[in-house]
Amino acid sequence: MENIMKTVKVIGETFCQHYTQSTDEQPGSHIDFAVNRLKLAEILYYKILETVMVQETRRLHGMDMSVIEVVIRSEEGLSRDMVKHLNSIEEQILESLAWSHDSALWEALQASANRVPTCEEVS
Repeated sequence: MENIMKTVKVIGETFCQHYTQSTDEQPGSHIDFAVNRLKLAEILYYKILETVMVQETRRLHGMDMSVIEVVIRSEEGLSRDMVKHLNSIEEQILESLAWSHDSALWEALQASANRVPTCEEVS
């Protein structure tokens, strides 16, 4: 619980800092507006987290619960746009992690008995 609260605090501080900064496209928002947005996001996060933990602990009997689908399954009231947004975020995270130099993907590809084709072979 302590790690979760620390992570939420760090992410919240980063969010407020970036939300209030001006860009070329739009002026930054007032800090009070950023804090209110952050509070709403925290409420949603903890509500979903609690539901996920209860449902998945029952379903998986304490096994691994690290997929975004558990969030979507646990919160039936999410709009279609919110589900699409969460799926988009998941894809962006996976893409950025998959191609980093220390990704487990590279080890899996090297250890693979089925060799990965080159660009020329695919063409």
